[in-house]
Formats: sequence, structure tokens, C-alpha cells
Amino acid sequence: MKKRILHIIYSLETGGAEESLVKLVTNDNLNIHIILMLTNGGILLDRIKKRNIKSYCLNLRKNFIFSPYYFIKILKIISQEEIQIIHSWMYSSDVIASLVGFLLNKKIIWCVRNTTLKLGSASITSIISRLISIPFSYIFPLKIIYCSESAKNCHERIGYNKRISKKISNGIDCEIFKPLKKRTLKLQPIKIGMAARFNKQKNHLLLLETIKEIQNHKINKSQVKFYLAGRNINRENLKSIYKGNFDEISPYITFLGELSDMAVFYNSVDFSLVCSTYGEAFPNVIAESMACGTPCISTNIGDAKIIIGKYGFLLNSFNKQELSAIILKIIRFDPGKFLKLSQDAQKSVESKYSLNKMIKNYQKIYSLIK
Repeated sequence: MKKRILHIIYSLETGGAEESLVKLVTNDNLNIHIILMLTNGGILLDRIKKRNIKSYCLNLRKNFIFSPYYFIKILKIISQEEIQIIHSWMYSSDVIASLVGFLLNKKIIWCVRNTTLKLGSASITSIISRLISIPFSYIFPLKIIYCSESAKNCHERIGYNKRISKKISNGIDCEIFKPLKKRTLKLQPIKIGMAARFNKQKNHLLLLETIKEIQNHKINKSQVKFYLAGRNINRENLKSIYKGNFDEISPYITFLGELSDMAVFYNSVDFSLVCSTYGEAFPNVIAESMACGTPCISTNIGDAKIIIGKYGFLLNSFNKQELSAIILKIIRFDPGKFLKLSQDAQKSVESKYSLNKMIKNYQKIYSLIK
């Protein structure tokens, strides 16, 4: 018999948790899924509407997340929809799910999607909710699902209940993210792509300083080009964070802005770059790129080391000299070795992080809850 599952999430704006939730509810045919968004709907809402998945949007303001009025509304929705399992995504949703689930005697699952929180970047609500969730984790949820080993370890270190931990990695749709043609490495220019919104966490400054560093090594724009995609990625924003002469490094950069078809982007570059400094648990960019046969260069953030394995390049620091050394190496990369690296990267993701594997893992969790 199908279980009725209510997913509580802050919104359906673009993000790793939001993407995973939408993939889950649109591909799991063994259960009935309903989504409750605490704030606005978001850009991903259309995808669930097209699949006739029921959703509610509370449109509450940040300061009113724990308002009694909205708690009553959530309680009514749970009763009206005859919900059996409440599945919450991220900290504030975990706290809310715990309280309403307790009042209505419902089964509760938490999803934890990040590692560290940084003051000034994370909201006060998120920080307070995570602190509250430490004692709550021993009382309310039946399972805490982490999207990565790093997220699991991080939260268990600060006191989350270890006995109910479960890791389910993000799933990549390998029917969408796949090589669109045989991958070859043209000798020059080497094309390096970076898909990341404009945010301090994504550390575009490291890239800009690295471009200056490789310029000092007499590498010119005919040898390497950087293609930058993401929300608010433009010349003005990147110039605002760079202390040097931006005009000297800008010829190396092509600004693409926010893109809708990331598979095409990953297929259009030779290597993908991730420079993030904190907060990432399972960097989807890495797995999606590799699924397209595009090897990655990444800082050692979240599960990057586990995902990349032997099929890419990992930085041991946030150091422009180390990153520039890797770029100098790939400029001279052997095309035959690149082809094997590309194929191995693609096979690795397909075998370990397929969407089908993620769906089955969630279905197994749901099936065990009586």
C-alpha cells in the first residue's frame, strides 16, 4: 500500500536539496508525495505541477517561521491529507516537522544537506535550528538522512544522534547528464568551466587570483579559457571582489550567466572547476560534470574527494599556487590520457551515484516505516 508522505522544505528555489526532493517525488511511484513549502514556491515548482504532485505554499516571512498561526495551518494540512510520514529537508524544516509530528503522532524523517555553517553567510534561523536539532535528534526522528559522508561526520561530531544516521548520496540522472559526443581534448585553448552562483562560499576570488598567477607563468588566453556560469555571474560582480587590475585577467574569462541546460555546458568544457570553501556536502557540480565525461578540479570540500576518486584533481588547500600548478599540468595534458580519464569519470558516477540508486534507497527507508 502506498504511503502518504509530506515533504516540508523552505522553498523550491534552485539548490541541491530542492533538486533532490523534486527528483525523488517525480520518480518514486511507490508512494504518494505532497510538498509543503514554508516560504515562496520557487523556480522548481513548475516541475512538480507538471507531474500533478500536490503542493502547498505558506508564503511566510523569515521572522515568522515558528509562528503559532503557521503551525496551526501545517497541523490542518497534515490531518486533511492523512499524512503518515513527515519528511523534512534542512534545519528549520526539521524543527517544525519534529513539533507538528509529535503533536499528531506521525513518523518523522530528517534530511541534512550541508556541513559547516558560517556566521554572516548562514541565517540566524538556520544556526539556531541546528542547535535545537541536536537534542531533538534523540527524541523525534526515526531516521536522519545525510547526503554525504562529510555531512554525516560533521553532525555526529556536534552531537546528532548517531544511531539513526543513514547516508543516501544525491542521484544524478544519467539520461540527462551524459557525454553528448566522444570526448576529445583539443590541444589549445583548454576550456575550464566553473558553474557556481555569485556567493562568497563559491570562492570565485581564488579563480581570479589563479588566472593572474598563470599569467605570470607566461600562459596566455590562447592556451586556456575559463567559462563562468551561474546566477549573478557577470563582469561587474567579479571585478568588485578582485583587488588587482581586472582588465588584465578578463580576456581569459567568458561570462555565461545563469544557464538552463547544464548538461550542454559540462559537455562544452574540458574540465570543471569547484573552488568552494565551506558548506558543501555533496557538490552536485562534480558528479554532474563527471557523468558528462568532464573531469573535475576541486577544493577538498564535502565529499569531493570521495566523488572524484582517481578521476580528477583535488586541491589540498585554497592556494592559488597549487591551483595554478594543476592548470599548468592540464594545459600539457596528453589527449589519450584525457579520453581514459573522461570515460572512467563517467563510469564511476554512473555506477555509484545514479538517480535510480537514490530513489531505491529512499523507497527502502519508507517501506521499513510502519
